Amino acid sequence: KVDQIGISIYESKNLHVICERLNPDIVQLPLNILDQRFLDDGSLNFLKEKNIKIHVRSVFLQGLLLYDPLKLPYYFKKWKNIFVNWQKSCKRQKFGLMDAALNYVNSIKEVDYLVIGFENFMQFKMCCDFLKKKNKIIFNPTNLKCDDVNLINPNNWII
Repeated sequence: KVDQIGISIYESKNLHVICERLNPDIVQLPLNILDQRFLDDGSLNFLKEKNIKIHVRSVFLQGLLLYDPLKLPYYFKKWKNIFVNWQKSCKRQKFGLMDAALNYVNSIKEVDYLVIGFENFMQFKMCCDFLKKKNKIIFNPTNLKCDDVNLINPNNWII
């Protein structure tokens, strides 16, 4: 028996048609400091109006948002300045990298759940501890958005 139906998407193209045909209960989509496409194009509002739960993945952009910009894998070097600006913004706003990434996505009212991957128990515990706190200060993502799908969509990565 099936209780709920969900879909996982990478872009909002055809989202309206997919939702009309499949009538999903859940949509899983990427959203993070750099990839704000679904927020900007109104998809999150559209899904909420349809009472569809939003599960967000790629909060850390497959871990890249936690990297030292000087140690990025070769493919990502051309975007080094984006990662440097991200880290400067975190420092200026007095946030750790993981805390800022979680804070930003968790502060978006349309988001119901976060899907997060971990490399070890310590990372899991740090995320849980941060999410348990009631954060009054929201990380400001101004000037961090990136529209280059070769960076923000892992399907396009050539590693």
